[in-house]
Amino acid sequence: MRFYLFFVAFIFAFNISAQPIFNGKVVDAETKEPLAFVNIVYGKHQGVTSNIDGIFSFPVTSDSINVKISFIGYKQYLLTVNRSDTKHFKIIYLHPEPFQLNSVTILPGKNPAERIINQVIKNRKVLDPEQHLKSFAYKSYNKMYFTAKTRHNKSLAKDSIPIALDSTLYTNLPDSSQIKKNDTAATNKMERFLQKRHFLMMETISQRYYKAPQKDFEKIIASKVSGFTMPTFVILATQLQSFSFYKTQLNLLDKHYLSPISKTVPKTIYSY
Repeated sequence: MRFYLFFVAFIFAFNISAQPIFNGKVVDAETKEPLAFVNIVYGKHQGVTSNIDGIFSFPVTSDSINVKISFIGYKQYLLTVNRSDTKHFKIIYLHPEPFQLNSVTILPGKNPAERIINQVIKNRKVLDPEQHLKSFAYKSYNKMYFTAKTRHNKSLAKDSIPIALDSTLYTNLPDSSQIKKNDTAATNKMERFLQKRHFLMMETISQRYYKAPQKDFEKIIASKVSGFTMPTFVILATQLQSFSFYKTQLNLLDKHYLSPISKTVPKTIYSY
């Protein structure tokens, strides 16, 4: 019984190994460059793909089989392979097939940011905790730094606020004539300074308590100031630490700004 099974398995393996193999290569008919990953369907829904060099192979299990070769951007290629064809290596040339995509018209739509900000403006009173909460409390961390423009950073960031400082802040700086004499050295020294650090950096942790209708209390838990402790900087940072966009106006030093979510603000002022 074991000998019989071994004999059957041997005959089956011999038949498989004895099947003729058809070998070929797919190339571009114009450039003669090999085409990789071309779809090759033969027999009854059997298939292979060409390798990176355009080469492929498959067994010929009958006297003749139909083969269909297709690739995106090329005309389909049909051929019939006989057992005798397995003796030769065949080069198959695919011809490019130009095709045109349907045109698509893209029209500018409404800015999705405007739709979002309009919903914020519409629900401003609902979102404002001071309007619909009897009381609330939170702990906040605030960080603010002051720097200056350099040759490598000529423009301020979009979230920056340019301010004009009083001339008395520069009493310890050299006058213009001295700066001109040592312009290169002074400028390079200042730029190296600004690349590593800022003029001033303030960090605070505060606890705020609010109770309707207008009882507001904020307690500074911890604070840290690094750099030049100029009074103007400190006052500005203190005013910016606690304000709400839900108010119609934002007060900063002696200037008043319209809130970006105010109903009366023109859309030409803010770009969303």
